[in-house]
Amino acid sequence: MKLTILVPSESYKSSAGARIRYRRLTSCLREKGVELSLEEVRTFDPRSTDCDVLLISKCYDGRALVAAAEMFRRRKLVGVDMFDDYFSAPADSRLLRQTGWLTQILRFCDFAVCSTQKMAEVAAQYDGDVPVHTLNDPAPPVDFDAIGSAVTKKFAQAQADGVFRIGWFGVGDNPLFTVGLADLSAHAAMLQDIARSGMPVELTILTNRRSLTTDGLSTIEQLPVPHRVLEWSETAERMLLDYMMAIFLPVSAQPFSIAKSLNRAVSALSSGCQVLSAGYPLYSSLDPFIYRSAEEFVDDFGRGSLRLSEETSSQYRRVIERVASPANEAARLARFLFELNPRPGRRSIALALIHGHSTHPDAHRMIQDVNGFSVASPYCTAPLDFDVIFRGGAGGLRMFVSRNAAERLLPGMRPNLKRIETDAPKGYLRLTHQGEPPAAKNMAVVDWEKAEVACQLATYESAMVQIKKLMTDAFGVPRSLISERSSLPFPALPE
Repeated sequence: MKLTILVPSESYKSSAGARIRYRRLTSCLREKGVELSLEEVRTFDPRSTDCDVLLISKCYDGRALVAAAEMFRRRKLVGVDMFDDYFSAPADSRLLRQTGWLTQILRFCDFAVCSTQKMAEVAAQYDGDVPVHTLNDPAPPVDFDAIGSAVTKKFAQAQADGVFRIGWFGVGDNPLFTVGLADLSAHAAMLQDIARSGMPVELTILTNRRSLTTDGLSTIEQLPVPHRVLEWSETAERMLLDYMMAIFLPVSAQPFSIAKSLNRAVSALSSGCQVLSAGYPLYSSLDPFIYRSAEEFVDDFGRGSLRLSEETSSQYRRVIERVASPANEAARLARFLFELNPRPGRRSIALALIHGHSTHPDAHRMIQDVNGFSVASPYCTAPLDFDVIFRGGAGGLRMFVSRNAAERLLPGMRPNLKRIETDAPKGYLRLTHQGEPPAAKNMAVVDWEKAEVACQLATYESAMVQIKKLMTDAFGVPRSLISERSSLPFPALPE
């Protein structure tokens, strides 16, 4: 079985998410008969790929929709990895693009993959019939015999220097949620409590450069313990984990945070670091080794009996085998995939991709490559050779059809083509509909694509519903998808 993970960019292949979630499983999956590869969505061709299973990860745009639809038509297994929680709050206007995308793509999915039970429950809210597999992030290669000696060495170093060296590592920001450095700041009192024990704390922060804005640096500057900041890299993370006695991993209680996996705590413990956590108990399945109290950590250090130690390394091995074993996770995933059956209802049907306010040129290319219709909504101004263009004005929607697309009109619609139309885009013909209703009767703006954002937001939903109907009437297209990349709160449409 060939499993292709569809990823948003070439750079994402080397990100922590792809490296931890997928690459650590590659060799173990191969032993189970599954060949895993990562492919960038920009270069993916759903018509010719020889993969048996397509798993879509963090590609929240029209390209993934087209890829999923075509693979579904080809009776390949299609899944979506709900890697992050952008979906559990459908009423949140900031998340309309993601929730609308998920609603659409699940119609072509045979399964979903999540990292936590919480996210599995979210998937069921969108589609209660889609099978969901919970995939724990696998641990890095662990030398369990070496963990105890690493802990002993770090303990002796802390005693000799009289300093608690504590690290924090991770993505320090998110465009939609207050996480990362904000969580570190919000729970920094735990570090202050440790420092009050009589041994000072030296904090090392390892994070992405993007988070080190004026606000991010100001947040760091207000931390109550001495600190230094380094830019994250895979090498820098390994060095941090080798050097630090403990890693501090606070977690806020917002849905985005509580849906995260165990990977940072597992990486820290596997390197012989104690783990301190505050806030939401995300790491409860690792509880025998997680410090939730500064007092307990300081007391254990004083007694020379830390939770992760040479004496407890065999217990840690059993915990890892239960929640983060690459071999076990690969076996579970392989078994799940081999037992799946393609969802019914697959047939060769025409498909239209409606481009919203902001789209991607590759989505336009992909839909035409699979013989679908590329349709410009009244809000799309991208200079592409669309098959159909809709423009809006005071009288409602006007529909323009390219000469090539005109040959695909249903026979009963061809007499409605107007050969001469002064306001038609060059190379397009106006198509009228008998008794066609305007999409927004009270819209006074002549050109919707040039209208104020408030006017576009007000007409978006009704216009998209009308466009879907007109495409069905004109071409017999049973399903139209919407490609929307704008961060503006354009409403997600019900299927």
